[in-house]
Amino acid sequence: MQTTTRTIDGIQVVIPVGSLDRPSDECRKIMEASQDHRGWKYPIQPASFGSKDAADDYAYCLDFYMGGHETREVWTTFGTRYVVTSKGYYHYVGA
Repeated sequence: MQTTTRTIDGIQVVIPVGSLDRPSDECRKIMEASQDHRGWKYPIQPASFGSKDAADDYAYCLDFYMGGHETREVWTTFGTRYVVTSKGYYHYVGA
C-alpha cells in the first residue's frame, strides 16, 4: 500500500494514500473487481488471503468505500488464512 507523510497539528504522520484525500488507483481497481453486481453499496462476497498485510490492504479499501469490513482469521492445514468481507455501505450508514 502506498503511504504519504502529512503534518497534522505539528506532528508528522505516515498515512495510507487516500485515507484523507482520495482512494488510490489500486483501491479503485479492487472495488471494481469485488463489488456486488448491484453496485458498491451492497454486501460483498468474502475474499481469502494468505497474508495479513494483503488482507489489511483489502480491508482499507473496503473501509474507504463502504465504511467498514469484517475480518476473520481461519486456521487450516495449509496455514492461516484471513477472510475479509463487508456488509456494504448501506449497513454502515444505517440505511
